[in-house]
Amino acid sequence: MPPSTLRPSELPALPALLPPGVRTLSLDCFDTLLWRRVAQPIDVFHALQQRPAAQATGLTAAWRAISETQARRRKELRTGLPEVTIDEIYRQALPQATAAQRQALCDAEFDCEAEAGFIHPRTLALIREAKARGLRVIVVSDTYWSAAELRRLLCRVMDDPDCAGIDAIHCSSELGRGKSAGGWKEVLRREGDNPAHLFHVGDHPVADAEAARQAGIGAAQLLPLDETTKAQAGDRLQAALQLMPQLRAERPVPSLFHGVLSLGDEQAATVADRIGHGAVGPILAAFAEFILQQQQALAARGPRVRTAFLMRDGHLPQRACEALAPGVLDASALHISRFAAIAASLRTQDDVLAVLAGSLSVHTLDILARQLLLPPDMARQLVAQARRQPDPARAFANAVQQQAVLRTIFAQSQAYGRRLVAHVRSRTGVQPGERLMLVDLGYAGTVQTALAPVLKEALGVELFGAYLLARNATLHGPDRRALIDAHWADERLVVALTTFIGIFEKICALAAPSTEDYDDDGTPRAAAGARPRVASPQVEAMQAACLRFVAQWRHWPAACRGPGDLVELGINAAADLGRLVYFPSPEETECLAGLQFDMNLGSSLAHPVIDLRAAAQEFRREGFAMLTHDFRDLRVGHPAELRHLDAGLSNLLLDAVRFGFALDAGRGGQRRQQLAVLLANRTQHALQEVTAVATHDGYHQLVLPFSASFDMSVLWGRHLRCIQLDAIQRLTLGTLQDAPVDLQLGRDVLLDQATFDDDGLLRLEPGGMMYVPAARAPVAPGTVLRIVYRPLVERDAAPAAHPSPAADAAAPELVS
Repeated sequence: MPPSTLRPSELPALPALLPPGVRTLSLDCFDTLLWRRVAQPIDVFHALQQRPAAQATGLTAAWRAISETQARRRKELRTGLPEVTIDEIYRQALPQATAAQRQALCDAEFDCEAEAGFIHPRTLALIREAKARGLRVIVVSDTYWSAAELRRLLCRVMDDPDCAGIDAIHCSSELGRGKSAGGWKEVLRREGDNPAHLFHVGDHPVADAEAARQAGIGAAQLLPLDETTKAQAGDRLQAALQLMPQLRAERPVPSLFHGVLSLGDEQAATVADRIGHGAVGPILAAFAEFILQQQQALAARGPRVRTAFLMRDGHLPQRACEALAPGVLDASALHISRFAAIAASLRTQDDVLAVLAGSLSVHTLDILARQLLLPPDMARQLVAQARRQPDPARAFANAVQQQAVLRTIFAQSQAYGRRLVAHVRSRTGVQPGERLMLVDLGYAGTVQTALAPVLKEALGVELFGAYLLARNATLHGPDRRALIDAHWADERLVVALTTFIGIFEKICALAAPSTEDYDDDGTPRAAAGARPRVASPQVEAMQAACLRFVAQWRHWPAACRGPGDLVELGINAAADLGRLVYFPSPEETECLAGLQFDMNLGSSLAHPVIDLRAAAQEFRREGFAMLTHDFRDLRVGHPAELRHLDAGLSNLLLDAVRFGFALDAGRGGQRRQQLAVLLANRTQHALQEVTAVATHDGYHQLVLPFSASFDMSVLWGRHLRCIQLDAIQRLTLGTLQDAPVDLQLGRDVLLDQATFDDDGLLRLEPGGMMYVPAARAPVAPGTVLRIVYRPLVERDAAPAAHPSPAADAAAPELVS
């Protein structure tokens, strides 16, 4: 017996399972036989609105959709049935249009449907198998097209004047009613009036499955995408529209790979497999297509082109190219990190200043000393001397610009460059006069920019960069191109996609430490002190599944792919990458949280990419300020963390990064709570009203100045009966040098007329207060006390705080 539901991969086997009495196989048209390379059917209208016929009449996609709804409603009120023709829709949309104008619009919409459409190869295989078994094949569709128009559309998309042997087509516009409104009765009348002779397959659960069965027809519902992929398609559309506002204004939202996604991954057993196949696979397939196009374009213009993938992040792109076009690229793997490229290119004082300007801070002195190739003894001496100065960063910058130090840097860099050149020569075999195409994820092209003069001088070769994303690519001239770059995308899109791209980099990277140096023969050496790179089972599973997707794409029929121009490929990849970065599913977030990301700075720094518990705590304490932590405790998965907390937070983060506005940590919400605070020293006291600001999950943040000059008492009991205390911390505003210091109840902070439970609940009498003694020694300017709490039970009619008559006029004013 045939199953009640089918996946596309199961379609070819269906004829063998049909009951013996079935003589006719019936197929739904749209999303069963004819699929579209756009995100939703309405995207066809967004392509239509760009056509001359639509622009000449002012027709927009929105008005086209509204007009169809109105036409159906009017037809239903007049006849009792909502079925309309394409001409009736345009009569409703443009009452004053001539017959010629309406026909031009019908023709334009027909062309848009044909250009967006493809015949799913598994459905085509089903038709061929059914015909081989002697079955009649018909199409039954709820559509405003006529049967003749739909046949012409299918023949054009199939490029087959016989329309794959389809025997008959029945359309609701001609039947007078849809499949779920009695249309099956008319189909049966036309097909011989015996429901046992038909078996129908379609994607709609009511029109194609339930209504057919009620008419006595055997039916199976086609499930084009599994539930996980369908949900991700919705998130992908959201990401696409937020990231690229030109979509559905200037062009439709492409969805080039959902036909392949419909086939699934037969080897998928884990969430990591699904991430690799459904999330990473489409991005790398698009990138591999781009790389092959760039190589072919370069080869057509001049000398031999050799391709080199920059490790570590170029690892998966290289394997994707091999999976898409085995043996086509003359490719090699180069172990050249950003560190190595810069180290080989330090020739002038300006080169040194560029390095310092990029990352100089009190925390990076040791890292910069390695980047500048200072001998260990000299590095230790300069760093130690700098740290003894009031401004260590400035002192270090001055020290490395001394002539003796610069001469050392230049000599070290030239020797380093010779070793790196040996690495390039031995790995690529590149010859003078040839072109070397460097492939990487991107984004500023630092490696290419640094090495271009070095390799030109040493090897006589020109460099070309091919990247997934690139900033300012057009500013560098014709020596680089990215799938997502300024040739079609504005700079802010690239910024939005790269700001939190560390998780994607982790998935693409080779499981090896970053290269710090080379032997004289060019053999790469791992960075001294770098964290060992152990292959992650999750990442390996993602990479393998990604390559399975690319292999599926390789075998996907050319007729199903469409033109595949670079802009469409780029938009498609940007949508998929944006979804993965900003809107991962809960299952994806849980899986990715197990990954570690190392900072690739020649150090052992590594952090979890996602920490949901820490993110929840940080956000209720700091709001969006959690995003500004320095590299020592920075995580790269903040969008996923915020998505876990609240979809609105990740949406806001995406919009802020995409459109370049600031997120004020103190203005996330407008809820405020007024509290009374008593300040006192040996001679005076003052009662002031302060404001606590809401953060997240009902928590509030109260910020008070902390000093050695006065004690403080927060008079909780005047306002609240019970609170949940999250943290009491001392920190210095405006600096990242010191982490917040937690204060302890009963030691640093005392309670009066209040009880504190182990579960964090603070129960308060009317006179309940929290007493904070003055600091025992002077503290740095900007030192504050941060109290994070959640009010649970308010006290009725809490008295307002009024200044005490004894308050000294010079008492400090509290600012929340």
